[in-house]
Amino acid sequence: MGLDSLNQRLMTPSVRALLGDVIRERREQLGFTQEGFAHHARLARTYYGRIERGEQNLTIERLVLLAGYLKTSVPELTQRLTREVCRDLIEAAASEES
Repeated sequence: MGLDSLNQRLMTPSVRALLGDVIRERREQLGFTQEGFAHHARLARTYYGRIERGEQNLTIERLVLLAGYLKTSVPELTQRLTREVCRDLIEAAASEES
């Protein structure tokens, strides 16, 4: 992997990181601490922390449940996954393969 490819990869936020940021912001809007929300949503605090840090993959079922506990919708949680972001992620993945 060349330097340009590495820089592109480091600059392109992951889907998990983008989603984690939105989830964290929504939790904070509701006035929950991370630990308090994890308890509210019946999740282990460490698991929930990994979600917010973008370290944990989510199933669609878990995403729907989180949207419910966050009093929002899945489209609201995925609002930052724009067409441009998706295109950039595809390009970054393609450059890793070559």
